[in-house]
Amino acid sequence: MGKEREFVVTASAHIYPVYPDWLETLLRPFQDDTIALTYGKQRTRIRQVF
Repeated sequence: MGKEREFVVTASAHIYPVYPDWLETLLRPFQDDTIALTYGKQRTRIRQVF
């Protein structure tokens, strides 16, 4: 029987995904039970200031 887990994913309101598979890519490392956290590179428009 496979494992069933729940995940919480947060993304800043002022950014947008660059790739259509961003969520799958972000969650893929969790296939390894020793992984507890992942994060993605945050990109913005060239002129955007935080």
